[in-house]
Amino acid sequence: MTQNWLRFEVPPPEVPRVLVTVVAEDTHAALEFVRQHLEPRLIRRDPLALDFRNLRACTQSFLHALLHQAVRLAWALRVPMYVVGANPTVQAQIEFVEAYSLGG
Repeated sequence: MTQNWLRFEVPPPEVPRVLVTVVAEDTHAALEFVRQHLEPRLIRRDPLALDFRNLRACTQSFLHALLHQAVRLAWALRVPMYVVGANPTVQAQIEFVEAYSLGG
């Protein structure tokens, strides 16, 4: 099983970006955001880019709420998920959540 499903690179221009700060640090809002916006796209096998710009730091609980199910679903359906605008600290946290979400 891969532990590096998320792509930390510039997505193709046609891939829509989802601004993460709209639900920043609100785990309940993040879970609902995933259910309403991310899961339907992933189920349709539409790639997406999560835009972390202007998010200097975040908690693991927030990232878990935002990413755990989405990463597992994207991996299972082989749908590309991109991460853009994450600073090195946030990227390290994202990679940690990704690793345990995919069983690593």
